[in-house]
Amino acid sequence: MKSKGLEKILNILYKISLNPLGALGWRCVYACNYQAGKFWLRNFTGAQSVYLKGSYAKASWRPLISDIDFALVYEGSSGEEDAKKIAWLKKLLPIVRDIERFESKDFELRLKYGSYKYLDFSNWIKVSKGSPAFQTQRFSYPLKNLWDLVHELYFYVEWIQVNLNSSFNSYRQACARRALLKIAKLVAKFNDGFNWEGYLEQNPLESLETKEELLQWMFSCLEELGGAAFLVDKFLSSKDFDWNEILSRNYYQRRFQIVDVQNFKWNGEKNQLPFDLFKLFYSLGCIDSLVVYKFLSHTDDETLNSLVLIEYYQ
Repeated sequence: MKSKGLEKILNILYKISLNPLGALGWRCVYACNYQAGKFWLRNFTGAQSVYLKGSYAKASWRPLISDIDFALVYEGSSGEEDAKKIAWLKKLLPIVRDIERFESKDFELRLKYGSYKYLDFSNWIKVSKGSPAFQTQRFSYPLKNLWDLVHELYFYVEWIQVNLNSSFNSYRQACARRALLKIAKLVAKFNDGFNWEGYLEQNPLESLETKEELLQWMFSCLEELGGAAFLVDKFLSSKDFDWNEILSRNYYQRRFQIVDVQNFKWNGEKNQLPFDLFKLFYSLGCIDSLVVYKFLSHTDDETLNSLVLIEYYQ
């Protein structure tokens, strides 16, 4: 009941944000959350540097759909001593959701060798005084870049389906459409011949109303992938996967359903994927990236974090 009530509130608030007066109100709410969050993190944590990241830093945020995200960099520690302060901040400021903490040397390594999300570092805004912003060059290796992109892509593929499992309303539709836009942009990075803007003009997101239509749009867009299939051939052609055996495992039976892109019905209990996409994401170790992310985002135990990563990615 609590979840349904929250969904109704979110949907009402989202609809309010669609009119000019409501949009102005939400701009004020976000500005207040940002300024208060910045003040708190600059003055009540031991972070050497505070960064604003994500859609709010790029001025591409949307009311309720977007969060305000920060990153804290510490000299010589991981900032564990600030965990409780940060937890309180997120309770006080509901728009501030993601606050990552890094030790400076570890942060520099992540910028050089980390996952796809660190490619966005050039868009992060340093909002603290003191030390200059990090200046480092990412290690760019074409195959690693493709690998990282596949993992980022699957994160949104799974996120969309989890999101659609909630009450299906205007707010959830908007969240799914925003994720589909991100998927289209990622696909364009694999396939130079794919014009994501032209694709959106021919297949407008606003016309998608049902869960099946949203997923079908996503599957059709993913058919434009080019470089991802090359990754499988490059690294895994020597492996002989028994797909029948894999899909018969209890875990995949419970969590996944292989579907025909042109003819399927929404299944709210399982993640749905065409067979070729399941093979791609399974082969490259992407399955459950959202599960791992959600777990790690709710614990500050670094040893436990490491064990979870080993469990899923060994």
